[in-house]
Amino acid sequence: MDQSSTPAPTQHRAGQKIRDYRTARDMSAEELGKRLDPPRTIPAQSIYNWETRGKVARAPLQRRLNLLGICAPADWLEPAKENA
Repeated sequence: MDQSSTPAPTQHRAGQKIRDYRTARDMSAEELGKRLDPPRTIPAQSIYNWETRGKVARAPLQRRLNLLGICAPADWLEPAKENA
């Protein structure tokens, strides 16, 4: 099986929701990074780290993600669903 086409597992529900949001809109991590906190750009690597490595966004970005309806602050504390 080609591992490059298999998404990496997420560590928390927020990462799962962020990845779901991006894929539903056919959006790259770079594109999301540009839209999250203008005029700042959030590095794509930070977004990948949230999605796959269990890294946690800083509080202002958590609030922004919540305002955009992507994920709630509590999602950073909940484990990802295994079958998602």
